[in-house]
Amino acid sequence: MFNKPYELVRLVDHPDHRGNLFEILRFKDQGVPGDGQIYCFTIFPGVRRGDHYHILKREWASCVAGKVFVILEDKFGNKEKILLDAKEPSVVYFHPYTSHAFLNAGDAVATVVSYSSKQLETPDLDTFKKFIEI
Repeated sequence: MFNKPYELVRLVDHPDHRGNLFEILRFKDQGVPGDGQIYCFTIFPGVRRGDHYHILKREWASCVAGKVFVILEDKFGNKEKILLDAKEPSVVYFHPYTSHAFLNAGDAVATVVSYSSKQLETPDLDTFKKFIEI
């Protein structure tokens, strides 16, 4: 699992009277490297962020509030636009050299939880800007 330039995995939602729970990543079961960091970011309506790729890092992202388009381009120029909607839990994976950007697809602030296989270091020598035309 997670060996293509990018992959979308639908998650199993476990609702009950308290709310919903879904597991975004299962490190051991899915072979996810455990030396990275988990972080969260927001995107205001109509705003786009990202537009970069990494050489070393692998990343996974899940929208937990609102909805976002994930715009992807692999190193061969293949492009895809994927909708992540918090109401339909899923996680998208970015392989090294896969450019990625997030565009808020709703009218409210969107929240994304992400995992990077390597911790962010300063200066960041593994983030390379690349705007993806859609």
